[in-house]
Amino acid sequence: MKPYHSILLFMAIVAGAIMSGHYNYRRAEDAIVADMNRALSKTVAQCQEEWITPDTIRDYRRNLTMAALRPYATVQYYAVEDQGNGLRSCKMRWRHNDFNVQGYAHVSFASVLLLSDQRLSAALSLLAVVWGLFSVFLFMRQRRGKVVLGEMMLCEDDKRFYTLRHDAIRLTPMQNQLMQMFFRSETHELTKQEICDCLWPKKPDASATLYTLIKRLRPIIEEQGKLKIASGRGQNYRLSQSD
Repeated sequence: MKPYHSILLFMAIVAGAIMSGHYNYRRAEDAIVADMNRALSKTVAQCQEEWITPDTIRDYRRNLTMAALRPYATVQYYAVEDQGNGLRSCKMRWRHNDFNVQGYAHVSFASVLLLSDQRLSAALSLLAVVWGLFSVFLFMRQRRGKVVLGEMMLCEDDKRFYTLRHDAIRLTPMQNQLMQMFFRSETHELTKQEICDCLWPKKPDASATLYTLIKRLRPIIEEQGKLKIASGRGQNYRLSQSD
């Protein structure tokens, strides 16, 4: 699996966890408001007082089916829509006077979250963590036995070169051998004589052949590996990252 596949899957799992959490949070809010509406309707039908009293609020809380909601719930006179924070029921006409009342619950984000069903979101979040750790372990393991420079890496297992996205870089056998020499050098620097002795040991003067080899190799490694081969003093060649 390529790294970006793992990242895309991780992001998809995280997105699923967020969407699931948000959906169930909204469902919990709707369930709270529905419970407040039922409790207020029952309280209004049962009330005998002309005004809201402490007994009214106590009856309203008793009529709520969500026990965790009761400490935060109250009944108030209706003024205007959407005052402050908190959840509100529908407005209802008081039986004995010409005014409207409304159920109100000052619940925090955490309180609603605890009342919501977040099992799927929690499972997806755990899966994202496990997948992330597994991916890091997998890619660290894959990087073992690989020499990396710029955006190009040498795999010691098959002696081939790849991009950081694990796409194979197509090189001729001679180009591949030269790049291996560069990668295995601690300074990534080789003398002309070293290269010629290794690649063309029986050829008296391989300068022209080496020039052609490097000329054809440069555009490949510049485009796919962000690397360059520079000519140094004393007929040395140095492999380094492009600017």
